[in-house]
Amino acid sequence: MNAARVVGALCPLVALLALAVPVLLTLRDRSKTPMTFHYTDPDGDRLFVEPVTRYGRPTISLRNQPAGNGQGAAVHVPVDQVEELVAGLRDTARRATRVEG
Repeated sequence: MNAARVVGALCPLVALLALAVPVLLTLRDRSKTPMTFHYTDPDGDRLFVEPVTRYGRPTISLRNQPAGNGQGAAVHVPVDQVEELVAGLRDTARRATRVEG
């Protein structure tokens, strides 16, 4: 994957996650259908971010769905570690802008 594609895909994701995380963290009523954040990259791959409970802890689920109905995967991040994840994404995006293509 070349640098321009990495930057093009990662920078909008970082910005969108930074906006979505505070909303997801303030959800109070989990009896309703939880809010899900969606992101689709230029190739049609999709990312879904939603609040879940995992091992009795409030957690953010990050699940991908590749274009063409390929097999996806999920990562579950406890809400008390979300800021660490966002900081890591921002740092990675900064580094990607310096990668030579």
